[in-house]
Amino acid sequence: TANTYSEIGKTISNGNPWMHKVGPDGLLYIAYKGQSEVATVDPSKDEAPTVILTGLKQPMDIGFDATGNLYVLCRGDGLPKLDNTLSGNNGTIYKYPKGNFTNSGQTRFATFEGYKIFAMEFDKSGNLLVTKSLSGAISGIDKVASDGTITHIIGGIYYNGSDINIEDGVPGDPSTARFNDIS
Repeated sequence: TANTYSEIGKTISNGNPWMHKVGPDGLLYIAYKGQSEVATVDPSKDEAPTVILTGLKQPMDIGFDATGNLYVLCRGDGLPKLDNTLSGNNGTIYKYPKGNFTNSGQTRFATFEGYKIFAMEFDKSGNLLVTKSLSGAISGIDKVASDGTITHIIGGIYYNGSDINIEDGVPGDPSTARFNDIS
């Protein structure tokens, strides 16, 4: 087992990791937000991480579905903005099929037009729950089904090109929150 002063420890911490998860293969997957990369490392070996994905715009979270596919959440992917009044950020989740965690295996799974996205987690049904923001503070949570369909759950006052009634909640005021039925 690698110790805290090993080459692996120095390399991982020097790369400014943002998020890490253990994959179904036992490797540690690390999102390097500042370097726009995802790398893997075998925790049982004293070796430097191996970069497997490059060119990502602010990778901030990593997840695996029940079948072993890799998902990488990128806060802003630099896609052209569709509405000039928005920030121009389009948070994107990329999917990589099990066995092909390479740039060539990448598909765009879900895009959040005009939003930065920050974190994701799979629910017990295999949907992704994603936090999003217009201005830096979390302003909503969406559900992404296995086919990439996005359903708004709570929060925010702007979503996918249309206004949301303020009954959904005022960003920053949790007492006004109302959850939409997602069953």
